[in-house]
Amino acid sequence: MIENNPSPVLPKDLATISAQEFTARIARGLRDQQQSVTWFFGAGCSISSGISAAGGLVERWLSELFAIRNGSKGDLNQWVANSFREFKSTSPALSYADVFEARHPFPADRQREIETVCAAGMPSYGYATLAQIMSHPQYGRLCNTVLTTNFDDLIADALYLYGEKHARPLVVTHEALARYVRTNSPRPIIVKLHGDAHIDPKSLKPEVERIQIDVRQQLLPFLQDNALVFVGYGGNDQSILDFVKNAPARVVACPIYWVSSLPPPQPFLCWLAERRGIRVNLSNFDQLMHLLRGALELELLENDRWDRICHNYYRGYARVTKEFDGLQESSDDAVALKEASRVATNSLPDAWADFVHANNLESADPDAAETIYKKGLEAAPDSALLNGMYGLFLDEIRGDANRAEQFYKRAVDLDPKDSTYLTNYAVFLANVRRRPEEAEKMYRRAIACDPEDPDCLGNYAMFLEERGSLAFADSFYRKSIKAAPLDTTYLTNYAIFLSDSIKNPKAAEDYYLRAIDADPADPILLVNYAIFIDDAFGRFDEAKILFQRALEIQNDNPVCIANYARFLNDHGDAENADVFFRRAIDADPVDWSIRDEYTRFKQKRLRKLTKKSSGSNKRRR
Repeated sequence: MIENNPSPVLPKDLATISAQEFTARIARGLRDQQQSVTWFFGAGCSISSGISAAGGLVERWLSELFAIRNGSKGDLNQWVANSFREFKSTSPALSYADVFEARHPFPADRQREIETVCAAGMPSYGYATLAQIMSHPQYGRLCNTVLTTNFDDLIADALYLYGEKHARPLVVTHEALARYVRTNSPRPIIVKLHGDAHIDPKSLKPEVERIQIDVRQQLLPFLQDNALVFVGYGGNDQSILDFVKNAPARVVACPIYWVSSLPPPQPFLCWLAERRGIRVNLSNFDQLMHLLRGALELELLENDRWDRICHNYYRGYARVTKEFDGLQESSDDAVALKEASRVATNSLPDAWADFVHANNLESADPDAAETIYKKGLEAAPDSALLNGMYGLFLDEIRGDANRAEQFYKRAVDLDPKDSTYLTNYAVFLANVRRRPEEAEKMYRRAIACDPEDPDCLGNYAMFLEERGSLAFADSFYRKSIKAAPLDTTYLTNYAIFLSDSIKNPKAAEDYYLRAIDADPADPILLVNYAIFIDDAFGRFDEAKILFQRALEIQNDNPVCIANYARFLNDHGDAENADVFFRRAIDADPVDWSIRDEYTRFKQKRLRKLTKKSSGSNKRRR
C-alpha cells in the first residue's frame, strides 16, 4: 500500500515581540554582554529620508513607459495587464526588475535613473540616530556593520553629518573591494550587496541572482556570533535568500530579528522559522532608532554642530515625538516611545526644548503648555521659534485670534525668510481672519523663501481650492507631492481634491493607493480609503476588509472604530454598529461627539424597532 506523505505545514508568522522589548535586548547585549550586531537594511529604511519605495518607482516607470509607447491613447491598467502579465497592483515592487529594464533598457540609462532617485534623499532622524550609535565610543565597534540592498548613500551621509570624526565609513560597493573588508574594524563598514548608485548598480534579475563568491566569503565573519537584524527589507531577493540559506547554521545562528509590522514572504519566512527568528512588530525606522536611543540613554548632539542642518534635525525630532500623541497608552511601544522622548528632549537647546515640551503637552494640558511658552519667551523674547509656535498655540488651542496674530507677526518680523512662520500666518489670515488677499501675499512670500517646502505648497493648494482656482490648486497639490513624494498627508489631500472637487474618483484612487504604499501600516489611511471606495464605487466587501485590516493594526483607535460603526450602520447592520459605537466610546471616553452620535443612533434605531413591533402586533390581530 502506498502511503501519501502529507505536505509540510508552512509557517504563517514568526514569534513576535514589541519594538520596546527588542531595543531593550539589543541595548543590554551591547552594554553588558559585548553582543555584536550586524544590520541588514532594505528600502523601507530610506522612505522617511525621501527615497521612493520600490512600489512607487514601478508605478512611475509604468506610467512613463505607457506614455512613451502609446502617448495618450488607450487604458494604462489594461496596457499594464497585457504587457506585464505577472504584475500585481497590490505588490508592484515584485515587478521591479522587469519594469525597470523595460523603462530603461540601457545600462547607462539605468544608472542615471538610480542616481537621480538616490540624489533626492537626506538622512532622516532615524539615520542620524544610527550614526550616533555606530560611532559611539563604547558601543560603536559592536554594531558598526551594515549589509544593504540599497543603492543610496544615506548611511554614509549620516555618519559624516551626525557621527564622530573617527567613524568615517568604509563603503564596499564592488566585489573588487571585498578583500578590504575586515571584522572588528573601528570604522563602520557598509557593504552594498547590489552595488552603488554611482558604480555598477545591479537591478535586473540576472544581476541579483547571486552574490559574488569573494563577497560571500568576506561576509560570513560578520554573521558569526552576531545578532542579525533585518530592517525595512522586503525579502524578495533570491540572492540574499540563497546566501543566508547556504551559510552554515553555526555562522547564522540566533538571534535573528525581522523588524516589520508584517510577516516576511513565505520563502524567507520558512528559513527564519528554521533558524528560530523573531519578528519585531514595527515598520517605522525612525521610531525604531528612537527607541534604541532611549534604551542606550543617548543624548542628542550639541548645538554647535547645527549651523547648517539644525532646522531639519530638530523639526524632524519634534515631528516624530508629536506623532506619539496619537498612540494609545495600551500600545506595546507607547510608553517606551514617550520615555525615550523624555530622555532625549532634556538635551535639546533651550528654545527647542521649550517648544518640544509645550508642543507635546498642548492637547493634554494646555495650561502647562502655555506656562512653558511664556517662561521660554521671558528668557528668549527674540526667539522666532517660540513666538511663531506660541502664536500657533493661541490660534489652534486657545482660539485667541487677537493675541495669536501679534505673535505670528512677531515671528515673521524676527525671521522674515522662514517659510514655516510665513505659512502659519497665511493659514491664519485665510481661515480665521478671512482676509484672503493678505493670505495670498503671505503664501507667495513663503513660496519665494522656500519653493520646495511641502507644507507651504500643500496649504496653498487647499487655499486655492477653497477660492475655486482648481487648475492652480491642482498644480500646487502636485508640487507638494513632488517635494515630499512619500508623505501620506499630501497624497491623501490630493486624492480628496481629485474626488471631491475634480470629480475624478479613478485618479483619486491612484493617490490613495500611493499613500497606502508609502505607509501600509497606517490604520487611518486604510479607513479613509475604505470610506472612499464604498462611497465612490460601492465596493462594500473590499471596504469591509480594509476596515478589518485597520482594526487588526490598531484595535483601540477610536477614529477607526467609530468609522467602522458608521459604515456598518449605513449598510443596515445596526446590531454590529451598536457594538462598535460602544467600543469607540470605551477607546476615547472624553470624545463627546462620539457619545452624541451614539445617542442619535440609538434613538433612530429605537424608532425603527418600535415601528416593526407595531406592525407585528397588527398582523397578529
